[in-house]
Amino acid sequence: MVFKDRLFILLNKIRLAWRWGVFALLCVGIVIEVGIFYHVRMPLHPAAPQVQKVAGKVSAPVATDLPNKPDQEVFGAAESALMAQAEELQAEQKLAEAVVVYEKLAQMSPNLAEIHFRLGALYFHLGLKDKSEAAYLKAIGLDFKNPEIYFHLGYIKESEAKFQEALEWYLKAEEKGVNSAEIYFNIGNVFAQLGNKDRAIEYYKKAVVVSPKHMDAFINLSTTSFRNGQYADAKLYLDKARELGYTPPQEYLDAIAAKLSGK
Repeated sequence: MVFKDRLFILLNKIRLAWRWGVFALLCVGIVIEVGIFYHVRMPLHPAAPQVQKVAGKVSAPVATDLPNKPDQEVFGAAESALMAQAEELQAEQKLAEAVVVYEKLAQMSPNLAEIHFRLGALYFHLGLKDKSEAAYLKAIGLDFKNPEIYFHLGYIKESEAKFQEALEWYLKAEEKGVNSAEIYFNIGNVFAQLGNKDRAIEYYKKAVVVSPKHMDAFINLSTTSFRNGQYADAKLYLDKARELGYTPPQEYLDAIAAKLSGK
């Protein structure tokens, strides 16, 4: 083989080696970036990326938690006895049995909004979202005054990943006077899901004003600020979450440090 042919083969090998080397480096870079991006897209609740765990707690209320206790004067003896039975079952967390009794009450007193609200809460707790929504809407149609009902409807829609509808119900709850860390946290989550990072941050801040130890809100403030390019804020809020007991993944700490150092 002549020198020129050997040189040609050698140059080809060098060129191929260079290409594969660049490709390998590119792959490493992609893996690193994916690792960081996965974290900054971490679930809005640190436990799991399920919206049901993101949203505020909406549990089936027990008798002592229910506002607008129905006026017993509107009941006859039979209805009053059923109400007492339903509330006792609910207090004992026998929810399916309580539903049966409330359904009987709803048939006997169909225009009593509070009964439909209680049914909506219990249906939701039992995973019957369609029936829950229908019961809540029935209560609203009967001029139900408790603004928590809008919060519950927002939660249903968020759990179904219908974020725009969830937002409308949550904002209605806020408008009606629901002022809690849970409602602000949920509104922040929905804005984040809809890609509106500035409004998400605004509502997460409201959540920590109402509840300064709301660790999840600080975590979401951090990750949303990071995605919004506000790296100093991301570190500040992450530090707050760590003070409350949160242990962040190392790759997220490294990502924040890299951004703050300009790397």
